[in-house]
Amino acid sequence: MERLTLTLLALLIGLPLLQAQNVEADFGWMNGLWKGSGWVMDPQTRETTEFLQFEDIEFGAGNTVVIIQGTGKDVETKEVVFSAAGLLFWDREVKSCKIHAFTQRDGGVIADIDLKEPGFFTWGFDVPGGRVEYDVDARNGTRVEQGFFKP
Repeated sequence: MERLTLTLLALLIGLPLLQAQNVEADFGWMNGLWKGSGWVMDPQTRETTEFLQFEDIEFGAGNTVVIIQGTGKDVETKEVVFSAAGLLFWDREVKSCKIHAFTQRDGGVIADIDLKEPGFFTWGFDVPGGRVEYDVDARNGTRVEQGFFKP
């Protein structure tokens, strides 16, 4: 009985660790520095701001989370016009990956992640009047993230 209890205890302790390791296996391609063009739209005025986007992405907490730091700079003035941060993690309760994303303007949101295949996932969240979704695709070696509003 003692051996069975210890075996079950080891399995229960190890299971969350195995699930957390999925973050590294599934999202390891994101690790590094990324640079590209970006834009954001003001939801009230529908005015867009274009910028040069820099993202610093690395693993943390023993490779169980992905830490994302994004900065958008005006192409001409180099002034920061957009700032975002995110923490991608394995949610043990619902047994799926989530991202806790923050922007300087909108605060934070916890969003669902749907891993479609290696190098391609979607993430999104509900907003008044619809849903915001992003496709992140790096299957060809270049990371492209596109956002959509779905009424």
